[in-house]
Amino acid sequence: MKIHKDDIEPNAEQIIQNEKDGHQTFIYKLLLARTGINPKKNSAIGELAKNIEIAIEQEKKINEDIHQCKGTDYM
Repeated sequence: MKIHKDDIEPNAEQIIQNEKDGHQTFIYKLLLARTGINPKKNSAIGELAKNIEIAIEQEKKINEDIHQCKGTDYM
C-alpha cells in the first residue's frame, strides 16, 4: 500500500511515540502535510473514516514485532 510505504513505514517510531513539537503532535503534522486537512477544524476528516479498515491493517503491520509494541491495550 502506498500510504503505508510512504508515510507509515518510514515514520513508524515517530507515529508510535507521537510526541509534541510545539503545540502539535507528530501525527497531526503528518496528516496535515499528507492531506492538507486540519483534523481539528475541518469536517472533511470524516471522509477518512471510510478507510478505517485499511488503517487498522496498517497499524497491525507497525506492531508486528511483539517486543517493539508500545501503548495501551484497548481490549
